[in-house]
Amino acid sequence: MNTTSLTKLINKKYSKCFEFLSQTPTIFNIIKTKKMEFLIWKPTPIKIKSLSEPVKLVTNTSKAKKRDPFQYPSKDPLFITKIDEDFSLLFNKFYLVPKHLVLVTNKFVHQNTPLDLAIFKPALRILKVNDGLAFFNHGRESGMSQPHKHVQFLPLPLLDKYNLPIEGLINKAGMKYKERQIFELPVAYKNAVCKLDRNTNTPEKLLLAYHSLLDHLKIRYQFDEEQTLSDQSYNWLCTQNWMMIVPRSNSFLENGLGINSIGYVGSYFLRSLEQAKIIKEYGPLNTLIDLGLSKNL
Repeated sequence: MNTTSLTKLINKKYSKCFEFLSQTPTIFNIIKTKKMEFLIWKPTPIKIKSLSEPVKLVTNTSKAKKRDPFQYPSKDPLFITKIDEDFSLLFNKFYLVPKHLVLVTNKFVHQNTPLDLAIFKPALRILKVNDGLAFFNHGRESGMSQPHKHVQFLPLPLLDKYNLPIEGLINKAGMKYKERQIFELPVAYKNAVCKLDRNTNTPEKLLLAYHSLLDHLKIRYQFDEEQTLSDQSYNWLCTQNWMMIVPRSNSFLENGLGINSIGYVGSYFLRSLEQAKIIKEYGPLNTLIDLGLSKNL
C-alpha cells in the first residue's frame, strides 16, 4: 500500500472509529521558560485510569500476554490495516490529538526489546503519511503503560496550530551538525540528538541513527534470546527531520506527576486538572530533569 492509499484509508477509517475514542484534549495553558515554551493540555471528562500511582510494568512475558490489549489487533474496533505480516496499524483509544496512531506487532513482543529494522520499515512509511512525530517508550521508567510492543505517531502540527516546542531548541543546537552527527541539547538532563534528511531517509539509515544515539548514551541494544528484557529506560522520539533519545530514571515524581516521551518535546497531556497546578509550581523543565538523568552543563 503506497503513501496516498494509506492516507485515504486512515481518513476513511477515522470517521467510522470515532465513536470508540475516549477523549478530546485541548490547550489549557502555555508555560514559557528561558529554554522553551511548554504546551499544557487538558482532557475532557473521560473514563481512564488515574495516573496518581505509577503503572506497574509486567516484565514476565506470560503474565504480560494475559493482560495484552493488542492481543488480536485485527479484531480491535480501532483497527486500520495490516501493514505487513508482522505489524498492524490502529487508532489510539486514548488519543492525544486526532488520528493518533499506534503501530503494534501482530504477535506478542515485549516493549522492553529495542527497535529493529523490521519495525523501522513501516514506521518510516507512517511518518511520511502524517509528516508527524513517532515515539517509543522503552523500559519500566519510561512512562510506558502497555507491555505489547508498539510505536505511536502524532500528526503535526498538533491540532492544526501548535508544533513541537522542542524543535526550536533542536534547530538552534544542531545548526553546525550534518546528517546523523550526534549533538546534545543545552538542557540539564541527558539526551542525544541527530538530524535526518527527509529526502533520503531509509529504514536502514534510521536504524543506524538509533544505534548511534544509544551508543552515545551507553545504552545497550544487543541482546540474545535469553536477555531480551532491558532494565534501561529511555524515550525515543523521531520526525523526518531529527531523532532524539532521552534516558529516564523515573516514570513519576513523588507527587504522582508522570510523563512519557511527549513531555520531552514540550507537551504535557494532563490526566487531571490538578496536575496543572503541580506542573506550574514545580516547573516543567524541573520535571524533565528529575524524571530523566541529570547532567552537568
